[in-house]
Amino acid sequence: MTRRKVMIRMLSTRSGLSKNGMPLFFEGDAGDPYEDEELDGEDVEEEAPRANSHFEDLFSSAEDEPEVTEMLVEGRLVTTTHRVELMYEELHDDGFGASITKIGFDRACPEMVTLLRSGTINTALVFESRKRHLCIYNVPSADFEICISTVLVDNRLLTDGVLNLDYYMEIHGVQTDHCKMELTIRDAE
Repeated sequence: MTRRKVMIRMLSTRSGLSKNGMPLFFEGDAGDPYEDEELDGEDVEEEAPRANSHFEDLFSSAEDEPEVTEMLVEGRLVTTTHRVELMYEELHDDGFGASITKIGFDRACPEMVTLLRSGTINTALVFESRKRHLCIYNVPSADFEICISTVLVDNRLLTDGVLNLDYYMEIHGVQTDHCKMELTIRDAE
């Protein structure tokens, strides 16, 4: 196992979208709008539509200008034979205190990235290209069910120090956002 201090630069954009089509959550008798055929009860992971498919047409253009957030923090990159994890402490300016965030992946499956946050905000998010994952987001006042539908995971963290995520996030029944996150790391001085 190796541990090294790194500087983490995170640049994220979030655009709220107006719904004019189907939500990311599939409910009722309508079924999965992306399902091409019956799977005879097989337990399979749900695949999000391709970025150039009708998925992009499910939402109208952004309601407002994208919200851009940039953060620079010191963290730790921990690597083992099988796993890579980037850890940092995040102070929340919204009165929720602090949380520890861990972004990691299995070396055998770098295209599936998890983001675990613990502290006053607790969540476990899964990002996997063209896949849809249901997750829980917990804040002191409530729990929210959210759906993460990932368009792209570009994971070059170990080779170039870069991780890019492009995804849609829907808070169940409330709001859908198109989010992009670019994370870069360099050795701490």
